[in-house]
Amino acid sequence: MKRQLAGSKFLERQFGIVSSHHSEQTTVESKHKKCASEGNRKDMIATRQLDKVSKVHGYLKNEIPSLVLLTSLYFLQGLPMGLMFGSIPFLLQERASYTQIGIFTLATYPYSLKLLWSPLVDGYYSKKIGRRKTWIIPAQTLSGLFLVLWANKIQSWVENVQMIPLTVVSFLLVLMVATQDIAVDGWALSMLSKNFIGYSSTCQSLGVTCGFFSSFTGFLALSDEHFCNTYIRYFIGGHGALLSLSGMLILTGILYLCLTIVLVILRREDPPTKSTCKVSTFFLQLYRLLHLRNMKTLIGVLLVAKVAFAVQDNVYSLKLLERGFRRQDLAFVAIFQLPVQLLGTILIGRWCAGVNPLSPYLAGYKLRLFLTIPCTFLVFILKNNNQPRYFLWVVVLNILYHFASDVLMFVSMGAYFARISDENIGGTYLTLLNTLQNLGGTWPKLLALFFVDRLTWKHCESVSSVAMEQVATEPMMVCKVWVDGFYLCSFLCLIVGLLLMPWIQRRIRYLEALSPESFSLDEH
Repeated sequence: MKRQLAGSKFLERQFGIVSSHHSEQTTVESKHKKCASEGNRKDMIATRQLDKVSKVHGYLKNEIPSLVLLTSLYFLQGLPMGLMFGSIPFLLQERASYTQIGIFTLATYPYSLKLLWSPLVDGYYSKKIGRRKTWIIPAQTLSGLFLVLWANKIQSWVENVQMIPLTVVSFLLVLMVATQDIAVDGWALSMLSKNFIGYSSTCQSLGVTCGFFSSFTGFLALSDEHFCNTYIRYFIGGHGALLSLSGMLILTGILYLCLTIVLVILRREDPPTKSTCKVSTFFLQLYRLLHLRNMKTLIGVLLVAKVAFAVQDNVYSLKLLERGFRRQDLAFVAIFQLPVQLLGTILIGRWCAGVNPLSPYLAGYKLRLFLTIPCTFLVFILKNNNQPRYFLWVVVLNILYHFASDVLMFVSMGAYFARISDENIGGTYLTLLNTLQNLGGTWPKLLALFFVDRLTWKHCESVSSVAMEQVATEPMMVCKVWVDGFYLCSFLCLIVGLLLMPWIQRRIRYLEALSPESFSLDEH
């Protein structure tokens, strides 16, 4: 019996050893098979990635002409915007009062009110020419002719402060630019393929930014005699400024006409894939959108929030020039701002994609409100003889302020617009929201400039002397400012901003908690 047990244990050990060897061999074989399958899977993944990359390169090769054309059209948009929103007000600052500059700001209103005729641009077109080219070609042609033919007149009106004709002609020019903007935005949706439709905003940002920079910062630098003699004439010789206002207008007009010719000859527009709605339908949709309860809340925030920054947005730069800050130095400040804005847009974009897309908006609002204090104090201490000492502070404050406004607030609200827009009427929806956002920053301009001018108390008296009588036949007027309206209005805007901040914060948190369907026409 013991022998049988011992034998059975021996056999069990033997069979155990054999079974263990067998399991080890099975494990090794399974590992080899697993490695082989993993290798095959990696090869398949690599092949798919190569296929995707090759497809992307193929798509990109086909889309490059469209991307270049789209960027060029947006670049043309930015050129007159830089002139009307930036350069001409800066040139008027030396001769005109703040009220007169405020009157000129009326010329920029078509860009904020383009929603009123955008249904016409969407609804009426020639099938032979193309839905978007029907409006782009005449708008750009008229803009180019206006700029070339009226260039000398516009410069004369600026020099002689003739505000009525200057405002009327500028209003018509901005009206045509706004019409071109509506058509280009709509064309971008059909010009690019689905894989590259997201690049339309990149083209817009790149084109408009470069155009605005060229006609504002670039023009102010090239039209300044000191800047040209110091940095450019040293290499090319000569003396004086390189570009006048009339020269810049003519150059812009020629670019408009040349690109329009290229557009007519080389670019064909595909017919719309779907039948367009009637114009009355577009207006009905706008009416329904404006009467949504949640939309009214959003409109209230868009129209009220920027009141607190009306003086800083529209008078601060003019005050820097008045206190002795040179135009070419402001051009350098804008150069420093550009890379910060581009990098900040990329970084803030990830923040806006989170659960609280409007949190950057609140952060930007608070930062701009805080910066009102040091910006106002900087204008107070800035004088003609100490301007270089505070140049760095001007650069830092300008970068922070524009980061808060152009990156934190603008990008955040734009991401929210894209999140809540109804896909069925996406073009009309986005146009409405962008127009309201632009209007929120435009309507306080005239009031800010008017009150700064009216609340400034100064005493002027004529000063005559023997030396002066030899130079001029009329006595010279010397004015002493007792109360500067800029400081008073800045303080009032700060108080208004602090009072509005709790209400804006509650409204922003309420809007964040809403689902996108809350803004859909189908749900109401």
